[in-house]
Amino acid sequence: MSTTTPKSRTWTSPEGVTFTAVEVYRDQAGHVYYGFEDPLKMPAARAIEAELAAEWANLNVTRDDLRAFLASMREHGQKGDIVGLFQVLANLQDRVEWACEGRSLLELAKVYYLVDDEPIERTTERHNEIKARAWASDNAAKGFFLREAFSRSSPPAISSPIR
Repeated sequence: MSTTTPKSRTWTSPEGVTFTAVEVYRDQAGHVYYGFEDPLKMPAARAIEAELAAEWANLNVTRDDLRAFLASMREHGQKGDIVGLFQVLANLQDRVEWACEGRSLLELAKVYYLVDDEPIERTTERHNEIKARAWASDNAAKGFFLREAFSRSSPPAISSPIR
């Protein structure tokens, strides 16, 4: 069972657990975004996706980036190009050391936040594409969701305000 009001959405799982998402943002294109009242309580499928996205965000690399790095390393290795291989390895090592890599954080935000009529219980490719297009063209929205994902994935000492 699902209900919708202008400021919140709820969904009740087949097991009778109710999840509520509240409106948190409207972008320039008019898309409405919702976040969970308690981010630690979200439907299981979405929570699993969030955990995986958080792990990639902690690595500061997306799955596609890592695949590209490995393919490049394999290619350099097969050619016997040790210098090229170590350049790619150094690039990957630098990536791991970066404080933040935006794409992996936006992937995390796609799980934490719903857009428009996106199902509460899980993400969908269509809705993830809507988010990606919106954030690519709306810097204010992109900044909002980068900050939100960073604050949810960083230890409190890093994400708490400076006093």
